[in-house]
Amino acid sequence: MWADTETDIDFLNYSEVAELVAEMIERQDLLPLSLGIFGTWGTGKSTTLKLVKSELARKPDAYLIIDFDAWLYQDFDDARAALMSVIAKALIDASPPGLLEKAKGLYKRVNKLRFLGLAAEGGAAAMGLPTFGFLARGIEAVADTIAGAGDEDDVKALTDAGNEAREKSKDLIEKAEKRSPPEEITGFRREFDEVLRGLDKTLIVFIDNLDRCLPRNAIHTLEAIRLFLFMPKTAFVIAADEDMIRHAVSQHFRNPSERLIADYLDKLIQVPVRVPRAGVQEVRAYTFLLFVTAAGTEKEKVETLRAFLLEQLQLSWKPDSGFTVDDVLKILGKAADNSLRSSLEMADRMAPLLALSARVQGNPRIIKRMLNVVQMRASIARKRRMPLDEAIIAKLALFERCTDTAAT
Repeated sequence: MWADTETDIDFLNYSEVAELVAEMIERQDLLPLSLGIFGTWGTGKSTTLKLVKSELARKPDAYLIIDFDAWLYQDFDDARAALMSVIAKALIDASPPGLLEKAKGLYKRVNKLRFLGLAAEGGAAAMGLPTFGFLARGIEAVADTIAGAGDEDDVKALTDAGNEAREKSKDLIEKAEKRSPPEEITGFRREFDEVLRGLDKTLIVFIDNLDRCLPRNAIHTLEAIRLFLFMPKTAFVIAADEDMIRHAVSQHFRNPSERLIADYLDKLIQVPVRVPRAGVQEVRAYTFLLFVTAAGTEKEKVETLRAFLLEQLQLSWKPDSGFTVDDVLKILGKAADNSLRSSLEMADRMAPLLALSARVQGNPRIIKRMLNVVQMRASIARKRRMPLDEAIIAKLALFERCTDTAAT
């Protein structure tokens, strides 16, 4: 069986997309840059992010790379403050002694912004500023009460919001001069720019799992990114499902127009890059490599095969390109391995259905899950001494997945 996780090993020729993204980030004339890796669930967005990071890691002195998993902070911290804190902490860790105090000051300013948000969320929100607060429900309750639509739940929400503000603000900041959110935001951007210039590196923030968040958290994370837009030597690479983000926009804002929903992400993301859908040849290469690795093949031989298959995919426009089961077995030196041949031949027959079926559409995660189902059922069949081979079980699994049961 195969683990249902992202990887930094390319089985689907996503390296071409990753190299393109890395090349754009490396161009100083394109910075600051906000770039989106778009695709539906399971298409390989996270894997593409890992491949981009692998490309950039070849120049460790040129970049400060930060990972931010938006889903990880769901219901744990304010998404906007969490993103700023992660970035500020990374700058502290990367700063030499001469720059360390300034980086620490930047981190303290994040806490000040968080504190100011507790007291000024409504006003800052009205000004179009990120608010970093915890009073959203309380503010809604105030609106309901003023409108004459308040009930017991709204009264409780106001009480809870006040208590939460007091708890959240404990030990959050030291005594300091009072400043408004706009002043603190301006100061944050100035200090951020000074620290980054002192490091002489390009800051690259990779944001993943944004489309797994609740609408409020997804939008708050995107709002925090606005603080860093147009700052020199910065790049944000955001992996997301466009439809899910547009759904978040429609849920977060009250009665948004269709134009706002359609334009929100487009205004934030300067360069959209879509994960390509896997075709028949990509699915063949992908499933071949899955079966070869599951067979316990030596890593060196798997890597040789992977390089060969990716080259063939890149040359698929040429009439003489392509690969067969025999080609794979020859490269591996396993022409006599009948068990592996059977698995590869089954994958070869399944590939067109997996690539073209409306219920699969070449989705790598769905393919992997289906193959895991086949493996589990084959194991049960062996335990029960049932005369079923994996090819028959695979056909049944495909039938279940691809048949529109609602129409029968």
